[in-house]
Amino acid sequence: MATMTQTGGRRTPLTISVILVLLVCLVAGASGLYLTFAPTSFDEQLAGVAWAGLCVLAAAVAWLPYRRGERWAWYALWAFAAVVIATAVLLLGNGGSVAMMYVGQAAVVVLALLLGIPAFFGNR
Repeated sequence: MATMTQTGGRRTPLTISVILVLLVCLVAGASGLYLTFAPTSFDEQLAGVAWAGLCVLAAAVAWLPYRRGERWAWYALWAFAAVVIATAVLLLGNGGSVAMMYVGQAAVVVLALLLGIPAFFGNR
């Protein structure tokens, strides 16, 4: 990955992509933690633990191998994007009050992964 010194102080599309994925992981992980510790049903608490765990895993992939430009990490983060998109679609279908938050997160993750394309599939 190109460092800030190598790019003349500019942020590369890959750096922006990593930052966007990490922001979504932070926001989505916080909602998972809320579900885990809020007075909800046991099923919602389990869903919160799973959601927070997925966000930690996605953040680790984004921070380490994705940031280094390892192609498998780009593909792996599409699994995270798919889960965010599926959550958004399910919540929209059920009229969930937080559906638009997940739609926004899905859009940001997809945009971030599309920004990373040149780093993974450009001329090497």
